[in-house]
Amino acid sequence: MSAPRRYLVCGLPGSGKTTRSRAIASATGAIRLCPDEWIVDVGVRLVDYQFRFLLQGRVLRHAEELLRAGVAVIIEFGSWSRAEREACCTGRWPRASMCGSTLEGGPRTGAAPQINIKEIGVKTARSKDGTMLAYDVHGSGPALIYITGASCFRSFKPVRQDAREFAKEFTVYNYDRRGRGDSGDTPPYSVEREVEDIEAMIDAAGGRANLYGHSSGAVLALEAALRLGDKVDRVVMYDPAYVHDEAERLSYGQLGQKVQKLLDGGKNKEAMISFLKGIGMPGIFVWLLPLFPGWKTMVALAPTLAYDIALTKDLPPVDRAAQVAVPTQVIVGEKSPAGMRDVAGQLTKAIPGARFELLAGQDHMVSAKALLPVLSRFLKQ
Repeated sequence: MSAPRRYLVCGLPGSGKTTRSRAIASATGAIRLCPDEWIVDVGVRLVDYQFRFLLQGRVLRHAEELLRAGVAVIIEFGSWSRAEREACCTGRWPRASMCGSTLEGGPRTGAAPQINIKEIGVKTARSKDGTMLAYDVHGSGPALIYITGASCFRSFKPVRQDAREFAKEFTVYNYDRRGRGDSGDTPPYSVEREVEDIEAMIDAAGGRANLYGHSSGAVLALEAALRLGDKVDRVVMYDPAYVHDEAERLSYGQLGQKVQKLLDGGKNKEAMISFLKGIGMPGIFVWLLPLFPGWKTMVALAPTLAYDIALTKDLPPVDRAAQVAVPTQVIVGEKSPAGMRDVAGQLTKAIPGARFELLAGQDHMVSAKALLPVLSRFLKQ
């Protein structure tokens, strides 16, 4: 009788690991061991790397027990580095894989523990509070920092496609905002910390860069323009997602309280659904979302909704916007919500010399192909 087989399925997020491992399980009867699914099921954040490494070590020990019992196993990890793959194959998970901490002893400082993602081939920048930010670089041309909106991350297919389209004209720095993807997260959250993250990305780009922000990312782009001075060359905001009037501010505040209560109760799925419905996403689309491959990742990112709500819960800061000294363009989709069109008008009026463009045929989920010519005309002047 042959020995039971150990299958290692590894790859980047969205590369098809789960589809492949399920096919193997169906064909062979092997047991799937997928830490990411367990992390989501128990309501822990995917970026809680200390918990992740402890769990992965336990999963490997469980795999060894199954193999000794004659049961084939499928180990479904990211496993980007050779060291990780060897650990999965040998069953010996490293005991000290955290920055500034050990798995046995816990963190040596008060900062949130973070995986040393430099060791697994991911480009990183360090923010002022020590948070490691993961990023990719695409294309050539003037540096452009891409600041995404709520529930987005750099390997999310639409974000990746946008970055590659923009890369036809720019050197695009596509990064995971804190708490998302491969980036770390150091509490407590504040807008200032996110602006420091943008500064770290600008430094990675050589010390000066253009900024493009979408939705809540546009709010951050405006804050960076106000705070980072000469480091910012030009700013483009698409559909900046402030509330547009007092009535919306009150209703959005109620939505924020509801989402926070669900998050505090560990109900990430319900929090994400409530948020999407609350901001006006069509019900049929919200109903279909759990059928999409990226849904589990979106649910895992639900705690960062609190960050985006904090950014967008107030009226446009027109008094502060009047102090912007950076060339700025405000773009809004022709089919975007009326409130966003109102916000875009308020900011254009407030920011000295700001340019306004209504992008024909576009809604909040703007086409990068339609947007790129507008970006290029403004940013390459």
